[in-house]
Amino acid sequence: MSDAAKQENWRLPTREELRKELQEEFSEEQKAQVWQNAAEAVKEFHDEMIDRWQKEMDSLLVFAGLLSAVLTAFNVQTYQLLQPGPNDPMLAILEQISGQLNSFSVNTQFINSTQPSRPLDQVEIPFAAQTSGIWINSLWFSSLVCSLASASIALIVKQWLNGLTVGLSGTSRESARLRQYRLNGLLRWHVGTIVFIPSILLQVALVLFLAGLLILLWSLHPTVAIASTYLVVALFLFLLVVTVVPAIWWDCCYRSPQAVAVYIAFRAARNGAIRTLQAGTWALRHLTHFRSRLLHAIDLWARSLEETPRWRGREQSEILRATGALDRSTAVMAYTTTFATRHLTTLHVVLTDLPREHVSLCFDDIFRAWEGQWGKSAWRHTYAVRQEFMARPVLTALRHLLAIDSEKLLPAWHAQWSAQAKGLLERFLPNNPFPDVDLCMSTLSMLAVGHGDVPELALSRLENQLTMYDVKGIRLSHKACQIVLSMYEWRLKDGNPSTTQTFASFMSWIKSARGVSKRLSRSLTDKSSLSPEEEQSLCTRGRDILSYFARALQGLDWKTVASDMSPEDREAGLLRHSFSYSIELVVGPLMQLRNRPGRKFDVLSLEAISALEDAWQIVKSTHPNVDPKITRRRLKRAIATASNSLDRNFASLRSRPDDPEKGDLLDEHHDPQPRPEQSGPDVVPAYTEDTRPPSPKPEQDSPTNGDT
Repeated sequence: MSDAAKQENWRLPTREELRKELQEEFSEEQKAQVWQNAAEAVKEFHDEMIDRWQKEMDSLLVFAGLLSAVLTAFNVQTYQLLQPGPNDPMLAILEQISGQLNSFSVNTQFINSTQPSRPLDQVEIPFAAQTSGIWINSLWFSSLVCSLASASIALIVKQWLNGLTVGLSGTSRESARLRQYRLNGLLRWHVGTIVFIPSILLQVALVLFLAGLLILLWSLHPTVAIASTYLVVALFLFLLVVTVVPAIWWDCCYRSPQAVAVYIAFRAARNGAIRTLQAGTWALRHLTHFRSRLLHAIDLWARSLEETPRWRGREQSEILRATGALDRSTAVMAYTTTFATRHLTTLHVVLTDLPREHVSLCFDDIFRAWEGQWGKSAWRHTYAVRQEFMARPVLTALRHLLAIDSEKLLPAWHAQWSAQAKGLLERFLPNNPFPDVDLCMSTLSMLAVGHGDVPELALSRLENQLTMYDVKGIRLSHKACQIVLSMYEWRLKDGNPSTTQTFASFMSWIKSARGVSKRLSRSLTDKSSLSPEEEQSLCTRGRDILSYFARALQGLDWKTVASDMSPEDREAGLLRHSFSYSIELVVGPLMQLRNRPGRKFDVLSLEAISALEDAWQIVKSTHPNVDPKITRRRLKRAIATASNSLDRNFASLRSRPDDPEKGDLLDEHHDPQPRPEQSGPDVVPAYTEDTRPPSPKPEQDSPTNGDT
């Protein structure tokens, strides 16, 4: 293999290679099967919901018809309480006769009456309806209106539901998109809420009817008309709104023949107005040679207007515009409507077909569904789901984000990209070992290359995964080791100490060298599945990386590193203790590779050892040697140090007692356990007796984080 080919293996994949890999990762048959399953799940949910609402409307119509018939029979009898009875004229005549008799005056010559007589058609008695009659008719007529309104709304809803099923057949991608488009409109416009209105109206009608039974008589009164008018007006307003709204909002699913008629009239009026405006502005500009900025702006605006399409044409236009969002909803709704985890196990397959800006939004939709189901305790209820089923989809989503060149995005888009990546890493990425080691290492390593919070978070998750792999005895493949070491190499070269301005960033830079050393010690073991050629490749690459690290340390300006340290930290010897401990974590694992029985790996060259020792001598000469206990007491925090053992370890490395050969096979009878490294605040990575390097016992102080 040529040097160019070898160098080609030691690099991170490019975005073009990643895009090609994402496109070829799954076959068309696999993706088609997953899309088919998702479409069938959504179709089942859609059909069951429509069928349920249809049956409910049928039941309501039957009940509304029965109630209306009963109310009509009662109202026919009670409305007469609002009118004068048939005996009222006779009573008026008798009253007039009685008045005349009472007015007679008898003289000797004649009988005189002071009460004049009136024709029969002028004899009337004042009529006043009883209060009870007014109330009973008000309640019963209102109940009748509610019953009729319930039947009317139920009929309208049935028309909508019938319109939703037109043109839907099968589970093809086109049918799935159309079904998803209509289903999204169904949910957005709260048809499920409107379905409840007829049943509520029927309940109200029943209450009014029962209340009216308690009142006996009412007479004709404006109150009856007012009460009924209010309800009728409310019903008419509802009918007007649900008829007009579909003409304005195209995704509104209030489909009915009335709405279609209104839309046709609206379309004709709008298209006619657009044509008239376009023709008028053209005529003013070209026939009259009239010029003005305002007219020019109106002309441009008129020509930019699009004519309103037909009812079904506008639906197809909206589907084409929202294809990505509809596909995302289809892929996610298969899970969010059933909460069947089998859809999560195949979610990553269809993510490849989604636009990249919609990939991470799938997880936001899932999170909102969890919150809607369990509220604020969603994370506790979905812990097992996230641990078992979310790893593969999240890694695929992260790879899609990596395919976007985030450095070339506008600041607002870059902030959105970072927020999506952080959300996937923090909220959805489970904290357990991923089965696909190569995919995990490749994704997190590529994400750890860069600047900002996202690379640091990705590095933290990667090192956490490596620790879990080491604990469970899971070995990395040669390709995974190459990618991880390439990532650490990039971070070492990008964070060159010549540009490092702070003590914290300097210690973070050394941490990359520690990662290289630790990964070599865990990969080059007797239980490794690597071939001798692969082991030699890792050893050679590791030697080059660590040699660069040593040379960079040798030319470091230590005054710059310590410039941001407080006087208390410098006087307490913090840099000396932290540096010695960090270098010990680099050197220690390499000493084990060099001094163990069997095959030995000499990763550190003599030049690198000399450079590291020179850097250590500079630190010792420029920073005081303070007892760790005093340093801990002054700084009021734990520290770790290897200042008393680092010189002996360098001497041991220089001695080369066995002169190990590079590339020999390991003995199968010995499996030295590498020194475990713990990390985190106030934790000391400790040596065990069987893993300590062959040197005098170093001083162990209180635990700390080595890169404080």
